[in-house]
Amino acid sequence: MKKNKKSFFKCVDSERRIRSNIGPLLDGVGHLTNRDIDKAETFKAFFTSVFNTDEGPWDLRNPVLTDCDWEHDELPADPELVRDLLLQWDAHKFMGPDGIHPRILKELADVIMGHLSVIFQWSWESGEVSVN
Repeated sequence: MKKNKKSFFKCVDSERRIRSNIGPLLDGVGHLTNRDIDKAETFKAFFTSVFNTDEGPWDLRNPVLTDCDWEHDELPADPELVRDLLLQWDAHKFMGPDGIHPRILKELADVIMGHLSVIFQWSWESGEVSVN
């Protein structure tokens, strides 16, 4: 190594390189896929089946809307209820579309519960849901 550093780093670089070729894959029904788009769909189907088994506190894929008889149509956005819901999050899941990791929400539940309850109450009263 001391005499020929170039060959040493060439060897190291050859081991570090990312292999971009993924061989053919078997999809869910047993067909061999060779196109990149089909491989991506195969991976997507696999990871979706593995990582989306726990629905968490809410089932976002199949929401059930029920007609609740709230007094004066007010949402009981109690900060303690919000805190309890935040503490139920699985801290090992990936972040959602809001870009906030569940671990952060869980660890800061005591700090953000009041602010979130105000946001939930405002959303309920205005009939709007902010997507930003």
